[in-house]
This record gives sequence, C-alpha cells and structure tokens, in this order.
Amino acid sequence: MKMKFLWLTGMALVAISAFAATQFVKATDNIQAGGALVASWKEVGLTPGANVTYTLSALTNFTYGCVSGSKKSPTSPSAPVVTGGLSTKSGTWTARGGGSISAILAITPPNPDIILPSCPAGTKPVLAYVSYSGVSLSDGLGGSAPLPDAWAIYYNLT
Repeated sequence: MKMKFLWLTGMALVAISAFAATQFVKATDNIQAGGALVASWKEVGLTPGANVTYTLSALTNFTYGCVSGSKKSPTSPSAPVVTGGLSTKSGTWTARGGGSISAILAITPPNPDIILPSCPAGTKPVLAYVSYSGVSLSDGLGGSAPLPDAWAIYYNLT
C-alpha cells in the first residue's frame, strides 16, 4: 500500500512538472494586408506528441466606409460603420518530438461587402481602420503570452 502511494505521488509530481516546464520562447503579432491580426509563436517544454489547443484573443475595433474607386476619402457624409468586441480564434497542434510547437493563428475582420452591402453607385465598401487591444495567446495548459496592441489605418474617413 505504501509503495502504491509513493508511485502515485511520484507520477503526480512528474505530471505537474511537465506542465510547469512549458514556456513561450517567442510570441509576436502583426497586422497583415486586409487587416488580419497574425500571431506566431514557439512554445517549448511540452510532452512530445501532446495535443495543445491555443487561443488568440483581442478586443477589436473595425471601421468601414464607402470610398470611390481610386480615392482614399469618403464619398458621402454618412457616418462610418464601426464593429468590434472580443474576437477569438483557436487551433490545436501536436508537439514535435523535441516537445515544441511553432504555429500561427489569425483573427480576421469581417468582409467589407457584408458590413456595407449597399454603398452608393461608383463606390466600394472598404475596411478603413482596424485596432486590436488586450491581445493574448493562451495554451490551454495555464500558460499565456501577452502580445502588443496593434492598429492600422487604410483610409481616412474624416
């Protein structure tokens, strides 16, 4: 009985230390063309073959407007449309033989054609401004990596 208890205690310590040893050694984000926030990272100290679910989250602000074909200015006095809130994207990866995962996740803004389906004739709907704040990447094992806020202006709607 004493032997079983020691063995179970030892197994619990090994399991706890496996999770405690994981760490993000690299985590970055940037905004790509079209306004997508792309996060890339590398996490080490994972159990080889383990499946890990990562979640990228951010408070988003997407501003849309109608612009003429070649001009970067609004065509009508109507107010821009602003959408946003908490956005998340998740994915699951398997740790390689060395116990690491390198991966990429992206949060993408809604398509301008869906947000502004009826722009005036001769204009098109565009994503004018995008911002991501409180950006965070979590691994589902208790680890997380804060990422810098990011924003981009594509059209001046004022």
